Amino acid sequence: MKAMETPHDPDSGASQRPTPLHPPQYRAMTAFDICDFSSGAPQSMLYKRSTMYQVIQEAARAAGLNWDDCEREDRGDGFFLLAPPSYSVHSLVIALAPEISKRLSQINDAVPTKQHLRLRMAIHDGDLTHDDHGVVGPDVNLLFRMLNAPALRARFEQGDFALIVSEKVFKRVIEWDIGMIERKDFEPLLVEHTRPAPPEPGRKQEKPVCIAYALLPHQPDSRVIDQPASREEGEVQAQLEELVKQMQDLLRADGPN
Repeated sequence: MKAMETPHDPDSGASQRPTPLHPPQYRAMTAFDICDFSSGAPQSMLYKRSTMYQVIQEAARAAGLNWDDCEREDRGDGFFLLAPPSYSVHSLVIALAPEISKRLSQINDAVPTKQHLRLRMAIHDGDLTHDDHGVVGPDVNLLFRMLNAPALRARFEQGDFALIVSEKVFKRVIEWDIGMIERKDFEPLLVEHTRPAPPEPGRKQEKPVCIAYALLPHQPDSRVIDQPASREEGEVQAQLEELVKQMQDLLRADGPN
């Protein structure tokens, strides 16, 4: 019988080495979130989780994404999927996302409205590092910042499916207009994100933002009429719209990379 190891005493003075990290990898990644998940009864939660997995697995097969080759993490009310190195972010956008939207509509059409599964999907790619517990990296952080962005939640009031992609994915994949998704169908949104930049002395630390692009179902305009913005909110909105316009002008000037 193997002897049980004596637990390490952190106060013993012995040196501790962190778990070695694997070399960084550049991977395509996507994440999903079930809208209004916590507001449902337990049976509703179970149904939505089961349906989410059904939709994603069926869509993956149709899009040529081998489920067993993916790294997957359950998030309770959502799901994180790391595509294998052979599967590009282009395929996530052009092949997988439309298949998910199609299957989601088919399933929801067969059940009452109150049982509809509504999904947000975020797509990004970038460097990440594996450790003993999963993956870590700024690009993973940005993926979930986009998925949970207040601007996306506010705009996605109705419909079954909302897709948000990072700016670099939008420029490299969607601006080329070579797939099933049109660039004109996307709208820019501001997303708060973190950057590894130290604060400058004597300067107010502002929340860094970036632009992402969202594909949304048609949303009603009644909320704007019923809930007029205050003067302060209107000024902030005007500033955000001007910033987005400037970024769009820069993107058009640069052209696709």
